[in-house]
Order: sequence, then structure tokens, then C-alpha cells
Amino acid sequence: MNAYAAEHDGLAPIVLAPDQNGSAMHNSLCADTTRGNAETYLTKDVVNWARATLPVAKSARMWAMGGFSQGGTCTTQLVPRHPDIYGAMLPVDGELEPTDGSVETMVRRYFAGDRKAYDGQVPVNAIAATGTAGQALFAGAGKGDRKSVANMRTIAAAARAAGMETTELVVPGADHDWHAVQAVWNPGLDWFGARTGLGEMTKSLEEYPQVEVLQ
Repeated sequence: MNAYAAEHDGLAPIVLAPDQNGSAMHNSLCADTTRGNAETYLTKDVVNWARATLPVAKSARMWAMGGFSQGGTCTTQLVPRHPDIYGAMLPVDGELEPTDGSVETMVRRYFAGDRKAYDGQVPVNAIAATGTAGQALFAGAGKGDRKSVANMRTIAAAARAAGMETTELVVPGADHDWHAVQAVWNPGLDWFGARTGLGEMTKSLEEYPQVEVLQ
């Protein structure tokens, strides 16, 4: 952010990094479940704190969520479920659905047997139900992580069907790792800055190093 601010008259996005799990041994599924209210924490507690404490914008277009792996899944779950808060998603190597064991196990352990509640957390379902054309997806995956690439393409197709602007990148030489995150978020930061008026993209996505543009 310091480097970005240095090139944009001292301005840069405000970045928050909340812990959605609370422990390396706990998977919150980024949902309100019998094991904790992670969705409420991320979309109300953190947001309300930011609005009361920091000089943040109110418009959803000015807010984004991003994450890697499970954090990427959280992103594509929560942003379409809360279009009044978030305007953009920047997931890297995310999953198709919240995952901690089989679907049957998760429905029983986390949702007290309520399959509908679980299904509502699946990104493609959330996008179809409440995603809006005013939202946008800037997604990436390590090219060697074929499963994540396939996940990205499936979720991006759902986003396009909802009218969203979508970008899909892969990172050659990267797998399910932070090299993919760094390579994707390099243009992703410029993209978000341009989307929110902080700056302009001075080159095309094809000109950024380490990424291939699929869409």
C-alpha cells in the first residue's frame, strides 16, 4: 500500500485483515453456524468498526473483499450475499463451496441439519440469488492448481450470468501458493484503484508480469 500511495498522491485503499477462523484448528466456513457467527463478524462487526473508526467510504462500490484459498471462498460467498456492503471480489485459488469434510457432515455439524442454509453459502448459489450487475469479480489461480482454475472458471461464469464484470487470470509456475496471490493482486490493486477512482490503470492486463489473461 505504501508503494501504491507513493504513486497516487498519497492515496491507497484501506486494508483490513480480520481473522475469520480464530484458530488454525477451526474452520468457520465464513458462515453463521452452530460453531460461531463468522458471517456476522465479517459483514457487521468488522464493517461497523471500520465505519466508526476509519475514514472509509460508504458506497458499496468502494468496498471489496479478497482472500486466498479458504479466504477466496469466503470472498465469493459473502460479497454476493451482501451487495449493499461490497462491490468487488478478488479471490485467489478459492473453492467451489465451503469445505470441512463431506457436505452431509457439514450440514449436520454446522447447520443443524439445514441443507438449505448450507446451499445458500455456496458461491454460485449466492451469486444467482443476490449478486448484482453492479458488482465485479477479479479472480486468479495458480496455473498448476488445476482444481482452483476450474473453480475460478465456474464461479466466473456464474458471475457473468448475473451481469457482473469479470476478470480471470492464471499464474504460470504457481500452484496453490502465495506466489499466485502476489502475481494476481499486483494488477488487482491497480484494477480496484481504477474502479474506485484512486488512480488509473496505465497498462493492459496482458502487460503485467507473471499472469495470463483467460477472460
